Amino acid sequence: MRAYKKTLSFMLMLCMVLCSFSIAFAQEAADLIVYGTIYTSNPDQDVAQAMAVKDGKYIYVGDKAGAKPYIGSNTKVINHKAGMIMAGATEAHGHYIMQSMEQLMVTTSADSLTELKADLEAFIKKNPDRTAYVGAGWNRQNDLQPNADINYSAELDKICADKPVLLMDTDHHQAVCNTKAFTLCFSDKGASLQDNEKGREDTASIPGAVILRLPDGQANGYVRDQAVFVALRKLSNDLINEKDYDFVMQDMQRVLYSQGYTNYNDGLTDGAGIKVIDELFKADKNGTLKVIVRPNMNILAMDMLDDESLNASVAAVEKYNKKEAKHILPSGIKIFADGVTETQTGVIDVPYIGTDYYGNAVLTEEDIYRLAKAANEKGIGIHSHSYGNVAVNYTINAFIRAQQAVNNGTRNTMAHVMNVLPQDYKRMVDNNIAIAENINWHTAITETALEAQNYPGGIPRSIWLTNYPINSLVKNGVIVASSTDAPAANGHPTDVFGIIEVAVNPIALHWLDNKPELEKEQLRAFGYTKEKLTLDAVLNADEFISVKEALDVMTINGAKFMEIDKERGSIEVGKYADFLLVDKNILVCPVDEIHKTKINKVYFEGQQVY
Repeated sequence: MRAYKKTLSFMLMLCMVLCSFSIAFAQEAADLIVYGTIYTSNPDQDVAQAMAVKDGKYIYVGDKAGAKPYIGSNTKVINHKAGMIMAGATEAHGHYIMQSMEQLMVTTSADSLTELKADLEAFIKKNPDRTAYVGAGWNRQNDLQPNADINYSAELDKICADKPVLLMDTDHHQAVCNTKAFTLCFSDKGASLQDNEKGREDTASIPGAVILRLPDGQANGYVRDQAVFVALRKLSNDLINEKDYDFVMQDMQRVLYSQGYTNYNDGLTDGAGIKVIDELFKADKNGTLKVIVRPNMNILAMDMLDDESLNASVAAVEKYNKKEAKHILPSGIKIFADGVTETQTGVIDVPYIGTDYYGNAVLTEEDIYRLAKAANEKGIGIHSHSYGNVAVNYTINAFIRAQQAVNNGTRNTMAHVMNVLPQDYKRMVDNNIAIAENINWHTAITETALEAQNYPGGIPRSIWLTNYPINSLVKNGVIVASSTDAPAANGHPTDVFGIIEVAVNPIALHWLDNKPELEKEQLRAFGYTKEKLTLDAVLNADEFISVKEALDVMTINGAKFMEIDKERGSIEVGKYADFLLVDKNILVCPVDEIHKTKINKVYFEGQQVY
């Protein structure tokens, strides 16, 4: 009996020692402890008081008392008393690489052709050695609205005739070019530029291109949609100087941090094409890329005219996806199913006001299916610009057909999704289709608000009043992430907190402050003032979501969209420590003050980067 007691005592002591050793081992000293109000984006523990970080990952998330054992002699401790802490957000469809490049290109915010020519002339004087002059930013105002009576090429030739000139508008779906650029980008392709009574034409070699013509049939240098992207690709080596790519990589990250993003799905890696992807890999290799980036190689309609060209396009993407990288995800393929409603090229199920025109399909359902099947077989996802509800519908049809043929779980995604047919919600969920939604456009103060006032060519009110169905998408279980489309955001918010306010606040009056004076005058003419804005002007007033839902859309949903939610997108033990310290607790502050939230610090993999 005595021996038994001794053995029992020994076993108990051994157990205590082992337990103590286990606890000591589990609670090793953290590199960083952060105290504060932490919104985790984890449904099992949505709010915490403390978190511990070791070797770039969370090793503890919970209450204050539980974090104390992780404090060692070299542990940095942050008491973030004001505001809150949240996971790094995801930009699910933007053009931040191009935005950084455009700082080195012709910059303009012209409201007239005269202003645009002056901006071009000023840039040429400062940069006389450029081989081409490409830029963006002009507004569709006055004589910069498409006009078949103006020879835009001839006007630009007056400033520069010997080098190509291509100047895009704010959303990059329209451009004006000089004669040199038009000849270089289109004429040498043997395009069959047929006359078209509406100035819209699908050419033989450039499907989806829109080329405006003078009354005598001559192209006037005003081009739209696929024509713009064909020209960009043709001039890709002339956009910026080689030495400037280091600036582009650093500036792109700086802007993402300042907006609250640590994950980024690039919506169009075709401004400088393959060169941009090469530069991303170079930055990742030398340790200067400290965001998660998914590039998407742009495949145009002209790249899919036959199976040979289609397969060659897929093979080019597959080649890059075999390269090793720490922070670069496998590339997807970016396509355009249709255009945009602002240019009457988004495909909708009712005609544009005063017309018999339903939009401009760049790719048919069969086109998208062919490409999606070929890409999905290689594990490559398609990222489709699908704007109008008809384009959304036939894109979904094509994705479903491809998945049924391949059946390997490859995720395909869509951006913009201005309008959705109700029967398509469940189909998105059932077929693993995720959405990059332009929540930032879901506000009363928009160009769309003007277009809903029944002027010829505008968006039909039935479409306008059901724009951007965020709540329906979320409630039906669709993976919805946030997209800004920057720099084509046209004055709408691009930062995390501006977007969250738009998602939860039906009026969002403060965006009037950001509008150009001319547009303010137009808005006032329609009765839109800071003092008076009626609810019937609001885009789809039933489609707003809660603050927590909006936070989840920005964080964990964005990570799901990019298929990195097992390691990022929420503050959970074992995940990378990508998080923001901000100066307001938006869980409790008035909704009309959310946009005033400032980002104090950004951490990526446990290291402060901003």
